[in-house]
Amino acid sequence: MVIELSRRSAATGVFEGLAHVVIGDPPDPGPAAAAFLSAISPAELEKAALDRHDLMDGRQHELTRAMLALLREWALGQWGEPEPEDGE
Repeated sequence: MVIELSRRSAATGVFEGLAHVVIGDPPDPGPAAAAFLSAISPAELEKAALDRHDLMDGRQHELTRAMLALLREWALGQWGEPEPEDGE
């Protein structure tokens, strides 16, 4: 919260009078997440997940975990290929 005193105030840091304070609620991420997910092509997501061998580890639910990892990356704007590790 920032309170700015009037320029006419003689003392710094002293407030005398009425103020209107509004406290906002953080936005609901649900609608933005729904819009983001609605724009994803299921076929492209599946292809991208299957093409990302760095996300496949042979454990149970690997495709779902790979898809979720891709969706996190895409939500952060990381649309390209993964960066190669040192020595590759």
